Amino acid sequence: MPELNRLLVVTPHPSGALPAEVLSDMLGPDLLNAEARDALLRRVFLDGDPYTDLIFHLPGARQVQAPWSRFAVDLNRERDDRDENGVIKRGTFDRQPLYPPGFTLTEAARETRLRRYWDPFHALVTLEAQEADLLIVGHCMAPSGPALSHDTGTPRPGLCLMTGTDDAPTFPRAGWETLRAACADAFAPVLTGTPYPDVQVGVPWQTDTASCLWAYDQFRVRRAGPRGLRDRGERRAVPERGRHAPPRRDPRAERGLRPLRPAGPGPRPGLSRQKRRERRGPLRAEYGFSGRGWRGCAWRPADPAPPAGSRRPPGPPPARRDP
Repeated sequence: MPELNRLLVVTPHPSGALPAEVLSDMLGPDLLNAEARDALLRRVFLDGDPYTDLIFHLPGARQVQAPWSRFAVDLNRERDDRDENGVIKRGTFDRQPLYPPGFTLTEAARETRLRRYWDPFHALVTLEAQEADLLIVGHCMAPSGPALSHDTGTPRPGLCLMTGTDDAPTFPRAGWETLRAACADAFAPVLTGTPYPDVQVGVPWQTDTASCLWAYDQFRVRRAGPRGLRDRGERRAVPERGRHAPPRRDPRAERGLRPLRPAGPGPRPGLSRQKRRERRGPLRAEYGFSGRGWRGCAWRPADPAPPAGSRRPPGPPPARRDP
C-alpha cells in the first residue's frame, strides 16, 4: 500500500465559523444577540460542506482543512473571482442575503479579508503539496441543484468524481471508468437503497478550482518535470515557484542578521567582484616546501606598503619556513 503521508486531503468548506469582523458586517447591531448569532452560524454551516473534515479524514494522510466558513471567504475560488458565487459571497445558495440592506464591502476591506483568510490557506496547501503525490479535494452536495447553481432543480448522483476535463484531466483519462467502478463497489453499502445510488464522473461538476490550481500545476509538473511531461505528450504548464507559493524564509533574517537574499525582486545584496578586489587589495602567493614535498599554494593579502620614513627595505617580505 502506498505511503499515506504522500496523500494530501484538502477540505475547503467544512467549517461554520465566522470571524468577528465578518459577523459584525453580517449582523450589524445584532452582533451581541446570541439567538441571532447562533441562527446565522447554523445557517452558514449547513449551507457549506458540513462534516467533510470528518468524512474525508484518513489517519496518516496529510490534511488541510479550512478553519472558516466559505461565506467569509470561499477558498475554492480564484482570488479575483467577483461573481455572485465567487470568492466573497453576498448571499447563501438559496439566494438569501447575508448582509443587511445597503451594506457595501470596500476594496480595502475586501483585500484585507483575502489577505487574512485566502492567502494563508493556499500558502499552507503549497507547503503540504511539496511532499505529496496525490491530492483529494473533499466536498459534499445537496440532493438537487440549489438556486445559486448551474444545475438548479436537477437531481444529483450519490457520488460525483471530479476528474477534470478531456483537455485538462486531473486524473489520468484512461482510468476514469476504472475509478468509477471501484468507487461504486466501495460505496455500495452506503448508497444502496437511497434516492441517489449512482456514482458518476463529471456530474454535476467536472472539476473544481482547488483541483485546477494544485492537482495539475503542483503535482504533475513537479513530480514528472518538464521533460517527463513532454515525453508523455501532455500539456506543459510550469508555474514559477507555484502560483501561490509563499515567500521564501531566510533564517538569518529571522535571527536579526543580514539576509542572504533580498525580500523582493532586485539585485542580491553584497559587493561586486571589483569592489571586493578593491577592499581586499593585491594578493601574493605563498608556497610551502618540506621534506615530504610541496605543501601547495595559499593566496593571502599582500602586506600593505610601509609608511613613509620606515626602515623596512623595499621588496617582498621574507619567506615563511615550516616550524
